[in-house]
Amino acid sequence: TQLRHYLTEQERIRLTTAKIVSQIVVPPGDVMTMHHDLADQLVRPEQICMRQIAVADEQTARQLLEKLKAGADFDAMAREHSTDKKTGENGGDMGCFEREGRLARSEFEGAAFNAKEGEITGPVKSEFGYHLILVYDRIAAHTPTLNEAYKDLEDEIRHEKLPDILAEIIDASGV
Repeated sequence: TQLRHYLTEQERIRLTTAKIVSQIVVPPGDVMTMHHDLADQLVRPEQICMRQIAVADEQTARQLLEKLKAGADFDAMAREHSTDKKTGENGGDMGCFEREGRLARSEFEGAAFNAKEGEITGPVKSEFGYHLILVYDRIAAHTPTLNEAYKDLEDEIRHEKLPDILAEIIDASGV
């Protein structure tokens, strides 16, 4: 019962805090200023979205590459052959990720970021074996406009103001 009471109390605190935050008025000028001040930090770096087939040896990778070039389905091949079971069960989908640095930190990362969208690259050797890579989307580096970032910045300002609002509520309550 103590745990249930604690969790119920935590939920009340979360709901109360969310209600207070939603009522904090943020002047548009504050959001504009924050966007200007944080522009360098808001940059979203280049990203790629990719699939992979990982296998233990180069010969297997080359055999799979030939099948893919002949028209085999990448998704099905990844499900059947990839030694990376986590991505394999999703058709080799690794999702989207950003480059780690100006120079690729690994041969795998370098090959992935240099790959042409829609073309299979590989085999690429890594500490996990040999990979065939298929980049299916490329997202250019981008600095969000004020309109794109407005809601996130406004929410950030609200949360920055929350401690002051809570202090005012406590002071006014006489507790």
